[in-house]
Amino acid sequence: MDQGHARGASRGAAHHRFLLQLHLEQVDALDRAIARIDKEVKTDLDSFRQGIEIVKTIPGLDDLSAQTVLSEIGVDMSRYPSDNHLVSWACMCPRNDESAKAHPG
Repeated sequence: MDQGHARGASRGAAHHRFLLQLHLEQVDALDRAIARIDKEVKTDLDSFRQGIEIVKTIPGLDDLSAQTVLSEIGVDMSRYPSDNHLVSWACMCPRNDESAKAHPG
C-alpha cells in the first residue's frame, strides 16, 4: 500500500471516529433527558400510586401500562355507570361479529 493511500485511510478512520463520538454524545444526552423525564413523571404519579397498584392486578398490565390506563381514565370511576361502560369506552369489548379466534377485516 502506498503512503498516500494509507494517509487517506487514516483520515477516513479519524473522520468516522469523530462522527461516532458525536452520535454517542447525542445518545448520552438523550439518556440524561429521559432520566429527567422519568424522575418528573414518578414525582407526578406519586399521588396515583395506590391506583396504579390496583390497576396492575389486571393480568397483563405492568407498571407502565397501569400508568397509561390511569392517565387516560383517571381514578374517578363514577363517570362510568358500570364496568361494561368503561370496557366499551376503552374499546376492549369484542364486537358482535368477532370471536376469540378471528374477526373480519
